[in-house]
Amino acid sequence: MLELSSTLSSHFRFLLQSLTEANADSVFRELCQVGYAPDYLFLLQTILRTDPQGAVNFALMMSQMEGGCPVDYNTITDLFLQRNLIREATAFLLDVLKPNLPEHAFLQTKVLEINLVTFPNVADAILANGMFSHYDRPRIAQLCEKAGLYVRALQHYTELPDIKRVIVNTHAIEPQVCVVYYIYLFVLQIIGF
Repeated sequence: MLELSSTLSSHFRFLLQSLTEANADSVFRELCQVGYAPDYLFLLQTILRTDPQGAVNFALMMSQMEGGCPVDYNTITDLFLQRNLIREATAFLLDVLKPNLPEHAFLQTKVLEINLVTFPNVADAILANGMFSHYDRPRIAQLCEKAGLYVRALQHYTELPDIKRVIVNTHAIEPQVCVVYYIYLFVLQIIGF
């Protein structure tokens, strides 16, 4: 019995080592050919403990599998966040959310929220690149304002009281942006909004 346990343990270690290396695709093809159905969530959690970047690579490999990702993107993201691996969660989400699909609105919002709270410069860069268009704009506007990204907040707010509240932060907004929004507020006031 001890010999069987030792053999299984060594096979499992070999499998984990193979999955974190570049040949993970070939390992899974071979495993599927012999009828092995791996527990992807367990494997990801195990890799995550020792090799966060390897876990990102493994998660990205799963996201590109035929038939779709065997583990929900949100679950994968939560695994990274539970270990405070924000950069890794961000790297994973930025890659899988590239198609900018409406069904990924929640995850687009999540990656922006995470970074606005912890790394506002990263969130600013994501917004500057215009990668996403389906996220919760009012929620992101509030977080941009809290993070001191007032221009981004102005770009997301649509309600006049919100714009008026943010525009007074002239110390952090470039003068030409202030002029544009002051003209906008003036026009709104003239037409009666």
